[in-house]
Amino acid sequence: MSTNELDDLYINRYAGRVENPEEVLMRADFDRVKDLSETAFHTEFRQDSDRIFDQVDEIRERWSGRDDELGAAYRYLEDAHSDWRSAPDTMRRLHEQIAADRAQGFHAISEIDWRSQQHARELTGNGRWVVEPRTIKQARQQLAAAERRDSWSDPAEASPNTAPVPVSGSFAAARTAELSRPQRRPIPGHAFAGLVNGRARGQEMER
Repeated sequence: MSTNELDDLYINRYAGRVENPEEVLMRADFDRVKDLSETAFHTEFRQDSDRIFDQVDEIRERWSGRDDELGAAYRYLEDAHSDWRSAPDTMRRLHEQIAADRAQGFHAISEIDWRSQQHARELTGNGRWVVEPRTIKQARQQLAAAERRDSWSDPAEASPNTAPVPVSGSFAAARTAELSRPQRRPIPGHAFAGLVNGRARGQEMER
């Protein structure tokens, strides 16, 4: 990722939250598509909206058409965004369950899908993206605070001035080994995205 790319507003939004530079670009382009689509809906002339939607289609196809992890992640993010936008209360309860389980070392969804849930949640105005602590000590402090409150709450929401800590794959592995792993029931019958609307993939941001 070049210095010029880091000057991009959308890319800069995720550069400090995601380790994989290509995933940063994917998430930046998702936000770009959202904003371009909203702009197109409010243009005065049809030719202008058509031109913008052509750009939207090009960006979406660049990611959703990929047959790899990032292509799947983009499609998952579209579903998650749709769910958070249409049924925020349902998604908030599911998010709290997943977050509480993760705090105890149980991971019901993959790391990239969890980041997509955080992404969609923040983008729809339902909470801040919480970047997890990178050390076991920080994890224990976070767990202790959650236990005192008897419910999960986001550290960033409790301390909005706290700077995010970049996520670390090595931390995730160490945390899993360190913390206890009680048996939990997985969330039944879905991947925690697209479950609310039962929507076909790729229908997000329809014209």
